[in-house]
Amino acid sequence: MKKALFALLISSALLLSACDNRPVEGLQSVPTLKTNIQTIFEKSETVTFDQNDDETTGPQADTNTSGAELNYYFNTVKTNVFWMDNLLLREILFTLNQNSEPQDRINLNTVKKGEEEDTLLNKIKSNYEKDLNKLKEGGKEGIFYNIETMYVGQRENIVTFSQVRNVYLGGAHGTYSTRYLNFDTNKKDLVQLDDIAPRDKQKKLMDLLWSNSINTIINESFISKEDFYLSSEFYFSPDGINFVYPPAVIASFSEGEITLKLYWSDIEQFINREFFWSTHEQK
Repeated sequence: MKKALFALLISSALLLSACDNRPVEGLQSVPTLKTNIQTIFEKSETVTFDQNDDETTGPQADTNTSGAELNYYFNTVKTNVFWMDNLLLREILFTLNQNSEPQDRINLNTVKKGEEEDTLLNKIKSNYEKDLNKLKEGGKEGIFYNIETMYVGQRENIVTFSQVRNVYLGGAHGTYSTRYLNFDTNKKDLVQLDDIAPRDKQKKLMDLLWSNSINTIINESFISKEDFYLSSEFYFSPDGINFVYPPAVIASFSEGEITLKLYWSDIEQFINREFFWSTHEQK
């Protein structure tokens, strides 16, 4: 629920900014998307185990039943824009690859356009059966694997989605992380860090992000300046670019995901002009 509320707050900021209808040279007209949530896969079941009292045998033995739950849920956002819908599915496959053994990963280069949904569904079903077998072998309290996609908002030719991965594989707690997918409808592709700023300017952005946050947010006991990086998970807002870090990377797990902001006024000279949100340009 916390993650959903956070996404709604981001969406509100983007939608407010989308009310700026000023003409922008070089940008094609992009209609506001009409989206709906589409469930890809949803299934859960409980594996039960009978545990007999070791001191009692035969028909009178005390039997305690324990169970381990398997829960899978995957969805996507349907935009009815063919290339965008397919890229959203590809990004779910990309996330699943990150959590798979090398021999189980899907070669995304071999997945043809239009085959993403079938490929993804087959991959999810295969993973589900493997996790079900793990539970039947015992030793795990349960397995929970969800990836939920949300439409965040649109500003001119940039459309933003979030994909929240929520996983529990046993132990004291699960883990989660959020990916932000910014689509450029002019280029029909994802916006990457290299699109926003050249590599040498990215170093300046990273240094600025570190110096702005080291005394307030970043915990050096979790990450040193040498290991600090510019997160590839980011979204745009009216006041700046927001870089999102998973739990336990730059602060304790209990603090959750951390968002570090760079204000437009501080980074104008470092980023490519097409991504800059300038208030004075609205005049």
